[in-house]
Amino acid sequence: MNRKILVVGSSIVLALCIMLLGCEAKEPAPPPTAPTGSFLEGMCIKDNGEPLDVHYLANFLFVDWPVVNSQLAKSLIERAGGRCTIHDSNMDQPTELATVQDLVSAGKVDVFISHCSDIHGIIPATEHAVDAGVDWYAVDMLNGSPKITGYIGVRGQPSLGRPAAEAMVEYFDGQPFTVLEIWGSLGMGICEGRHEGIMDAMAGHDEITMLETGETGFEIEKVMNEVVDAFQAHPDIDAIIYQSAGMEGIWRALEQIDRLVPAGKSGHIAVFGVDATPIELDYVRDGYLDAVTEHHAGLVAELAVKVMIAHSVLGEETPKEVTFLPKLVTKENVDDPANFGNLPRENWDEWPVMDPDDGWFPTPHR
Repeated sequence: MNRKILVVGSSIVLALCIMLLGCEAKEPAPPPTAPTGSFLEGMCIKDNGEPLDVHYLANFLFVDWPVVNSQLAKSLIERAGGRCTIHDSNMDQPTELATVQDLVSAGKVDVFISHCSDIHGIIPATEHAVDAGVDWYAVDMLNGSPKITGYIGVRGQPSLGRPAAEAMVEYFDGQPFTVLEIWGSLGMGICEGRHEGIMDAMAGHDEITMLETGETGFEIEKVMNEVVDAFQAHPDIDAIIYQSAGMEGIWRALEQIDRLVPAGKSGHIAVFGVDATPIELDYVRDGYLDAVTEHHAGLVAELAVKVMIAHSVLGEETPKEVTFLPKLVTKENVDDPANFGNLPRENWDEWPVMDPDDGWFPTPHR
């Protein structure tokens, strides 16, 4: 594989089904019995009767994945009787460190759930919290501290980049091609890991010429400009692969340079990527996105809350890591209702929760 660096500058049921009960003459009907509700009820209440105080550390909330993950986790925790506060550092690590320090010093936190901006930079704050008796669960991005209570997410960030790149290699079926990789943030753990997976999938393929953009910061405008500049310098680009958010800039750029062509038509630029948000699934349906790797924000949120309940509330022993493999979404399976991008947005409190008896790990019962 030839590699070039191109720096050119993303319970309610009750209200719906109350039954009228029969009664004897002149006797009032008994009141309807409320359903028992979700198994989560009361699960985030501590032994002293106080709600579990959970704080979610988000590295940013300007893209779909962390919004869904944090909001669904908050909803589940509150349905279980706990409190959950979301903190958005907007990629500012000192803010994350100060937030942890302040909460721990004030004794206002029982559990941290983190989706941090730097898996290594967060270590001092993590170990300060854990040493003070606060449990710490990392989601999606593995915290660099060995002291964390648990990690919930995919089996490493390379496992997200690899399937997208494998699909791209298969698409060209041994034919020479040039691909442009869209970088999010250089040095950021998720981007570096996904890039590693992409490179693994293309190793040994000498027919591939790879170009890389400069840092885009996941911003749509920057992605668009990088793509336009790349095509001006290399009009022979055949494919694009992106690491995460901001991908809408790809299609704006292709439209601007008159290269936006759906799959199956002459001149199609094959595009592959990571996330599988609602808009990405629409691009799959329309033929502009060939395949995208899904890492399910809802699944990670639910598993994280269940692991937290099992360990931090019920005192059960849980694995250090609860991981799963991602899913590749293509035109063939894009309409699967279980896809992360097909689930309803914003109505977090109405998202269904699978009971542990249905087979989801773990199985917390008092």
